[in-house]
Amino acid sequence: QEVATRNLVSNPEYFSILLDFYVREIEILVNSLDFESAEVKAYKHFNLISEYQSIWELISLELTSRGFLSSDVSVRAKSVLLRALLLNYDISKEQEVSSLINELKTYVKNSQDLSRIHCQEIVFLMKRSMLDDALDIASKKISIEQDKCTVFDYYFFMFILNQNILLKEDS
Repeated sequence: QEVATRNLVSNPEYFSILLDFYVREIEILVNSLDFESAEVKAYKHFNLISEYQSIWELISLELTSRGFLSSDVSVRAKSVLLRALLLNYDISKEQEVSSLINELKTYVKNSQDLSRIHCQEIVFLMKRSMLDDALDIASKKISIEQDKCTVFDYYFFMFILNQNILLKEDS
């Protein structure tokens, strides 16, 4: 695929195919449990999308930064980076992960994307050993925003509830 990438890069018509290739490459690294390499590739993908934003804004003055930040391509790049950071998490990434979650919450409109960000926020809180906060966020989501919940919201609620019960039994 990398050989094909070199041929496709010269034609702007294939830009979306190239972006899909980079995301799939990151997924292959994740599935191979090579989280560090996945994070490096996710940063490269994110930076590529940031450059694309600059070009996008040059095309038309009506195309605002806010409009780009809520676009599928921007949300996807940030979501991929967030996932890679969470999979390769250490405490030094806390501020960056928190910032990405808050930014995504601001710009995401699609219920599936909102659900994914919600679940990633729960994972983030769990990695920081904030299980009670994670359970609180999960339970509020399914009780207040039932119409916007996906199966994953319920799954993560049950998962964090189970973790809390198990940890309380052990103490």
